[in-house]
Amino acid sequence: MYYFIILFSLKPENVLIDKDGYIKITDFGLSKENIIDNHSTNSFCGTPEYLAPEVINGTGHGKAVDWWSLGAIIYEMLTGLPPFYSKDRDKLFNNIKQGNIKYPVYLSKDAVAILQAFFTQDPDKRLGTGKDGVEKIKKHPFFKNIDWDAIYSKKIKPPFIPRISSDSDTKYID
Repeated sequence: MYYFIILFSLKPENVLIDKDGYIKITDFGLSKENIIDNHSTNSFCGTPEYLAPEVINGTGHGKAVDWWSLGAIIYEMLTGLPPFYSKDRDKLFNNIKQGNIKYPVYLSKDAVAILQAFFTQDPDKRLGTGKDGVEKIKKHPFFKNIDWDAIYSKKIKPPFIPRISSDSDTKYID
């Protein structure tokens, strides 16, 4: 959970682990700038299991797709599988568009609540959208035990510190 949490704490720059074990956000070249609203672009790209319904439907999308994808990542971290998983791509996309998702009984009510908020079909109502969207996420009960300032200030010891010889050492990259 630490690695996921740190994503909210760092300013977007570029996600790798630095020599001290802290996450660094990275852009792999698919990002768009100047996204104004939730309908600004129509690009169809991304990992199929993490696509928001508006991407699949081609209705235009914006930053809200990232919050949907974050929900998919959290779901997968908690359960071991993507939320709308199917080996059949058409069924996968239909599951996403219809919101067909099952929440395992072992998930906490706070986990289910944040996932449901991320998987809101209407991008304008999805958790994370709007002027104070990130703050709403950080204040969600799912994160009630997180000290965001301590994470941002790197006062929490990372669970993994890579043993690298320099900033350009790539021994952990396939």
